[in-house]
Amino acid sequence: MKLLVRPVLLMSMIAVAGCTSADAPTPAASLEGPFFAVIHTAGPQVERLFAEEEMRDAHRGLYTDFASECLTLFGGAYRGGDPLGITVFRHGVDEDALRTRVEADPAVTAGAVAIAYRSFDFQHGQLFDRTDCTPETNGALS
Repeated sequence: MKLLVRPVLLMSMIAVAGCTSADAPTPAASLEGPFFAVIHTAGPQVERLFAEEEMRDAHRGLYTDFASECLTLFGGAYRGGDPLGITVFRHGVDEDALRTRVEADPAVTAGAVAIAYRSFDFQHGQLFDRTDCTPETNGALS
């Protein structure tokens, strides 16, 4: 199964337009890129991801750990259509260290998830980066 990732989709996911509220958070001071994204598509053994709870939990746990470590801006599964999803990391992350961890994901090593990496520059919209994020204070957004 060949899946295409459209840059417009990626940019629309991170652009927050029209924030005018006095209570709106301050945009991130530094938007110099590149930003780093991990794109997940179905691997040749994708049915294993849905059938094997332990593998699925380990895969989700890896990305929960990335968020807990304040490495991600956002991520999640695609809605409707193509399976799997995308995770966008804060700029300045150690891409080699992330690649090592992502490639050790049991879903990747089993061939259930195929991964692609993309770097991109933020060009328009507003991006709000939690500067107060630490592993001790990070939690799910409510």
